Amino acid sequence: NPKTTSAEKSVTSRTPEQEKYYGGSCWTTDCLHAASDLMNSVDPSVDPCQDFYQYACGGWMKKHPRPPTSSRWDQFEKLTTENNEVIEMLLKDKELKAIYFREEAVRKALAYYDSCMNVGEIERLKGKPLEILIKEYGSWSITDKDWVEKDWDLTTNLARIHKDLVIPVLFSMTVAIDNKNSSQNAITFGESYTSLSRRELLTNDSESQRVREAYKDLMRNLTRKLGATEDSEAEMLKIFEFEKELAKINTPRFRRPTFEQAYKKLTLSQIQKYTGDFINWTKYVELIMVDNSFQVDSQTNVVVYSMEYLGRLVKLLSITPKRTVANYLMWRVVKSKFIQLSSDFIELFKFYYLQAFNYWSDSDQHQLCLLTTSQKFGIALSKVFLDQKFYGDSKKLAKDIIEDIRAAFISNIGNEEWMDDETQKAATKKAEALIENVGYPDYIVDVEYMARRYKEVKIDAKTYFDNDVAVSKSMNLHRLAKAGTVVDKTEWPFPPTMLNAFYAYNENKMVFPAAILQPPFYNLLYPRAMNYGAIGGVMAHEITHGFDDTGKLYDSEGNRRKWWSNSTLVNFKERSRCLVDQYSNYTFFGYQVSKVTQV
Repeated sequence: NPKTTSAEKSVTSRTPEQEKYYGGSCWTTDCLHAASDLMNSVDPSVDPCQDFYQYACGGWMKKHPRPPTSSRWDQFEKLTTENNEVIEMLLKDKELKAIYFREEAVRKALAYYDSCMNVGEIERLKGKPLEILIKEYGSWSITDKDWVEKDWDLTTNLARIHKDLVIPVLFSMTVAIDNKNSSQNAITFGESYTSLSRRELLTNDSESQRVREAYKDLMRNLTRKLGATEDSEAEMLKIFEFEKELAKINTPRFRRPTFEQAYKKLTLSQIQKYTGDFINWTKYVELIMVDNSFQVDSQTNVVVYSMEYLGRLVKLLSITPKRTVANYLMWRVVKSKFIQLSSDFIELFKFYYLQAFNYWSDSDQHQLCLLTTSQKFGIALSKVFLDQKFYGDSKKLAKDIIEDIRAAFISNIGNEEWMDDETQKAATKKAEALIENVGYPDYIVDVEYMARRYKEVKIDAKTYFDNDVAVSKSMNLHRLAKAGTVVDKTEWPFPPTMLNAFYAYNENKMVFPAAILQPPFYNLLYPRAMNYGAIGGVMAHEITHGFDDTGKLYDSEGNRRKWWSNSTLVNFKERSRCLVDQYSNYTFFGYQVSKVTQV
């Protein structure tokens, strides 16, 4: 193409090596590697007209067999492993550690990893850290014969478990973007779900019965391990029956209300009036927000999804003995946290999982600690990853590719005859307003910001269990502190070390982290066709989310608002009918696929 694209303009000054990239044929090392990878991926023995998938991917599959520890293996899994090796290098390499050790956030991440790897201390402590946690959060009649029912308060204990331990028992509470006012963060309530699925708890097929029996065995074995009292088994059965009742009041997936039916913006006093006095909602939110400056009173507005569920929940709580409710809350804490204990506790989980699901995969302690450290400290560790794997004009070129794809997409909107003028204009406006987060946010490389972000996290290399609780609490407090604030669209939903691409409907924003801007998806010095075909395909896919069946419900600002005209919607349904019919006629191993009614 003789025209100069925006991708070409991204490199303002080129080395002789880079000049080869723009001269027609490409003979750089990167181009040769790209060509070699491409040729090694195909299976030339297969006729592409007969089996294009085997032709295009057969060579890669033959040369990259699935590792025995992985259930799947593809370019995403392979690149994830390679990206993790950068973090792994930091955790093992003394010289690299020394370079980053002066940064407080990274130092805490390293200490967290060391505590996870301190198996000797974990084994020595056994269940003691969890026993201490149980006492700190209201104790438990299952293991404490001196537990006093009148001293236990539902509102207080719910708030502490939700805020500090981040376990959404009975209902969920978080701070999230208000879907009808996407510029504001709002306190949000929703349904919570049980430890087992509704089907596993309530249906009588053999598989569900097996899972239930395994679950009850886990309850019995785990409580005994923690020193349960003699009469605890009867109490645990009451917990199990209560959880079944909770499953009954959960809204089944096929009966979930529409957004318009579910969304309610209410004051806490309105919720109180609807549910009665069993839970003190103003006190609950005050306790949740006690660590930040958000002011709470009975007129505080919150967003509620499924008020009907809260009504059913309070009714169930009112007819359930207080002791059973208290025991259930602590059971959810125990079940959530015991996996961080010594090997004898992990063996209980392994036994349960094998009994319930006939599957278990042993994890190497190092790999387990690498995973948890990356999850808890992904933001802190991102700077290390960026220094090692993301550099030069990588960010700018990726943005230029997005702009080219956006321009092509907008150009195509005018050719869509099924959209009327009004909808075409709205679609164009939304495409133009689409925000892209590429590579990494600036705060990732701001050492002072990162130190502030993790300032309150206390890490001790000898107490893995306590460290895990502390980090989870800190992450949740960061989220809760956003209540009532303006949405910061420069903030990312996950660290740039996560291999993913993401579109946020309620922000009209897409995210392409540095982890996916790596070969084979992207390389600054790849031939343009490969970058546009690989990462360009991912980018185009994310753009279309803004205009799919869910995207059509959110406007250019990310607010939940209809912007397709009625005639456009009718035309879309008519044109998509053939796809619906085609899909509904497919069979899979002799079984008819689920009937669909719309695209």
